Parts: sequence; C-alpha cells; structure tokens
Amino acid sequence: METCAIMSGIELPLTALRMQVASAIDCVVHTMRLPDGSRKIVELAEVLSLEHGEYRTRTLFRWRTESLSPDGSVTGRFVLGEKPSFAADAGIMGLELPEYP
Repeated sequence: METCAIMSGIELPLTALRMQVASAIDCVVHTMRLPDGSRKIVELAEVLSLEHGEYRTRTLFRWRTESLSPDGSVTGRFVLGEKPSFAADAGIMGLELPEYP
C-alpha cells in the first residue's frame, strides 16, 4: 500500500489522502488563453467521489469556439455537459440551472 507523509509527519494511505482532496473540492474551473490573446473559462467540471482510487470529474459546461474572424477575435458559445449531482439542492435553494439534455 502506498503511503504519503503529510506536514504533521503522519503517514496516510494515498487513497485516504485523495479521498480528502476530492471531498474538499466541489468544482474545477479551467481557463485558457485563446488565439486572440483573451482569457476565457473553457470548462467547468464537478469533482466526484473517487473510483478505484482515481479522481473523477463531470463536465457541466464547455466553451466551443465557432470561428476566428479576420481580425483574430474568437467567437463561440458555452455548451451544456452533464447535469450536476447538486441540481436538486440548487432547486431547493432557488438557483435556476439551465435545462440539460
């Protein structure tokens, strides 16, 4: 079994450490510099529980570049990915989510 020493000097199994990280992070926001020099959020992913000791994510939104204009500017749109696991909780809190396919 692989272990990892944390700052307190305590050895933890790697899987236990990964479980703590996965439970502490709700979403990952991926940004990128586009060809026109602008920065854009290109993906929003929900962090799920571990599967066989490996991290899993679910893409909620993804940027799709549709064209590059002659002046180099980028146009595109966000497309929906999968429905988030927290969709029911969001509805209870009054947050409106888009309709997922």
